[in-house]
Amino acid sequence: MPQRRATEPETCSAEAETPRAAAIEAERIRREIFRRMTPTEKLEAASRLWTSARELKAAALRATHPDWTEEQIWKEVRRAFLLRPD
Repeated sequence: MPQRRATEPETCSAEAETPRAAAIEAERIRREIFRRMTPTEKLEAASRLWTSARELKAAALRATHPDWTEEQIWKEVRRAFLLRPD
């Protein structure tokens, strides 16, 4: 049997009948994927999440403060994620 990569999701055995059941099944699959990941794969996934979160925060700040410069936006992103004053 060929070995599946840790990041390849397992398919659902049957369609969930409710959104709650679907969420529970998705969580089960997500946990299985993470269980199979190597430490390096987990670190890479965390790094991608961190980068995505910072980019989303920057996009929200651009929408909220269209007059801000990129320097102001990224300064606020850093402040928000470090949770300490500059």
